[in-house]
Amino acid sequence: MIQDIGKHAFSNRYVPKEPQAQSIVLCCRAIEIFCYLTGEKSQDNSGVRLGGNLELPRFSDFSCSAAELDLVYLFSVDEQDFFLARAADAAEVLMSEAGAAEGFSSPRFSWESIRELRFASPRWLAFAAITGHQLATWYRNNRFCGACGYPTELAPKSREIVCPACGNVIYPRINPGVIVGILDQSHERLLLTKYARAHYRYDNYALVAGYTEVGESFEQTVLRETKEEVGLEVSKLRYWRGQPWPFSSSILVGYWCEATRDDVTVDHGELRSAVWLHRDEIPMPRRDTSSLTNLMISAFAQGFNPYAP
Repeated sequence: MIQDIGKHAFSNRYVPKEPQAQSIVLCCRAIEIFCYLTGEKSQDNSGVRLGGNLELPRFSDFSCSAAELDLVYLFSVDEQDFFLARAADAAEVLMSEAGAAEGFSSPRFSWESIRELRFASPRWLAFAAITGHQLATWYRNNRFCGACGYPTELAPKSREIVCPACGNVIYPRINPGVIVGILDQSHERLLLTKYARAHYRYDNYALVAGYTEVGESFEQTVLRETKEEVGLEVSKLRYWRGQPWPFSSSILVGYWCEATRDDVTVDHGELRSAVWLHRDEIPMPRRDTSSLTNLMISAFAQGFNPYAP
């Protein structure tokens, strides 16, 4: 999955430190990140690159100081430190209208959608960039206190945003949600869905999924989402695996369950379709190894049974 980076060690422990020449500096805006990414875009409807090499700017690439960039330490992978440029104009001044960076030693960097990094290599660097973008969004969205409107400050020794006026403390946002693999009673068919949102380019099969509401456990979320999206009651819930999903600032947990019946009632506000497919009917191979959804679908297609003794 996206967080699986082999022997590399990701450390999100906040340690206030100064950037070194080889420290990586992330510049982010909206859904984009400043980077160099090779590779051709996919010819399918996803519109993202299915590979390519990723390179990120380092502090030595900039002609401006750490203070001018308003750098904040993010995390490390092995001995590689990552910083975020928080200055309001840091992103804009790095590029000219021609696409080259102003004050940058190389014009090869450009703005890319964060989703373009989903399949980039090396995987540890792509994961770090995507996770850094998640934190960048949190920092950007909390420059002012949501309780009193006063400008916020960074806590000096921990990853918190604090309001000096009212004392409000803001932690990084993490949205919990579930991915649900629904099996029929034979355990040989899996319910696969497609999203209803026309603007969403992802047209491959997915699973029932949804965010956990206030007062719910993950198991209660599974029961509610399956009832709402496909009109099914389920039992025999089995937790499988979890993963961070930085694109939506989420933590996702995967469950398997068994439907009490086969008749599906699709909520067309959420889904375009929901079909039962035997494991032999599921299209393979699935190129996306980054998501829990595709890992669950692929595992089932290859013979996995969560209820096997």
